Amino acid sequence: MGARKEQTLGAAAAFATVLIWSAVYGGKELLLAHMSPAELVAYQYVLAVPAIALLALLRKERLWLPLRDMAAVWGSGLLGIALFQLAVNVGIQLVGSVPAAIFSGLLPTCALLAAVVLERRRPDGRQLLSVLASTAGILLVTGAAAGGQGSLPGYLILLASNFLWVAFCHLNKRLQETRHISGLTLVFHQSLVTALVLFPASLAGGSDGAAALTQPDVLALLLFLALGNAVLAYLLLNFALQRLDVVLCNIIFNFVPVVTIVLNALLFGQGVALGQLLGAGLIVSSVLIPAKRPG
Repeated sequence: MGARKEQTLGAAAAFATVLIWSAVYGGKELLLAHMSPAELVAYQYVLAVPAIALLALLRKERLWLPLRDMAAVWGSGLLGIALFQLAVNVGIQLVGSVPAAIFSGLLPTCALLAAVVLERRRPDGRQLLSVLASTAGILLVTGAAAGGQGSLPGYLILLASNFLWVAFCHLNKRLQETRHISGLTLVFHQSLVTALVLFPASLAGGSDGAAALTQPDVLALLLFLALGNAVLAYLLLNFALQRLDVVLCNIIFNFVPVVTIVLNALLFGQGVALGQLLGAGLIVSSVLIPAKRPG
């Protein structure tokens, strides 16, 4: 298969991930009214682990992982799933789902900084222009929310989650390329360690979120997050990372804010401030700036 076709498939997987994540933000905000941030992550991955195991069984794929790779894979799971998802959930509680989704527009900036520091890469002009546009959009969003539900701690937590995510992307790309671990095996073990750590921790927290699982709408939404976000989105991400540069992948993810605004308005009846719309427009414009794939 040609390189151009591989890149096209990678971009399609990244855009499919965008659609899933855009629906996830509003769903998380609704579920966080019934359970703690840690419980929400724990329940998702307790449901996700058997689903991934079933998928592996149907595909006749072994999920065995060499002991030498266990620390790196489980460590990346704690970093990019457990801590990242927990931080996003706390951020949504503090600032709301739409500002949290729009704030994810800083991902390309974080990814570019990580590429400069970790890979000693010199960014090209297109990437710099794209990052500047997304950063300006973020400043508009945070300014629009400053007088409302936004909070500085919430935005700082979301900023930290962006860096956690970028580190996770780099780790997953390296694990697939250098240790030849399949995307499905990665997702299984990373989900497993998340469930093993956060499920007992959420029980020890004393919250009564489990009682809400008796409500059909809550359970249905949780199943969507478990199967759509925890399983399918991460599989699509790994597929995209095998074919695209980490910076380019995260530039594509800048479509999340606008799609989230549209879906939240259609599905959950949520409004949005003018400043947030303008900021989202700048963020999306950063995606449309041609991004040259680094050599």
